[in-house]
Amino acid sequence: MAKITASRTIRAPREEVFAVTADLEDHADVVPRVTDVEFLTEQRWGAGTRARQTNGAGRRRSTAELEITESEHPGRFRLVADERGSTWDRTLTYLTTRDGTELHLQVDVRPRTVLARLTNRFRLGSATRDLEDELDAVVAHFEPR
Repeated sequence: MAKITASRTIRAPREEVFAVTADLEDHADVVPRVTDVEFLTEQRWGAGTRARQTNGAGRRRSTAELEITESEHPGRFRLVADERGSTWDRTLTYLTTRDGTELHLQVDVRPRTVLARLTNRFRLGSATRDLEDELDAVVAHFEPR
């Protein structure tokens, strides 16, 4: 299993940061690499929500099925995705600071196939950059230049 971690301080109340990052539709409007979200359940918010999310374009285009497994407003959000033979278990935690919100992201990547075990080591670098870019997009949403 591989682990990816990142964090950012965002000058906004944690309730607002949670609302944008825990709502799949809002999140897609904030993060440029998310090009489409198709809900697979009637509910669109909270634990049990399932969706198909498309990221990127061209050769970097990928689609993953997601499920929100935890949604503890406004402190913790967990999303599990299956993509290319691996489970991507992503947890966001939101801490109030005097500067706003400290947003922590941890992604545990568990390969389920032999091919995923072999290829994940090459994918983790670009996945880490994508996740860092995603957090930067959230910061930019709240702190436009």
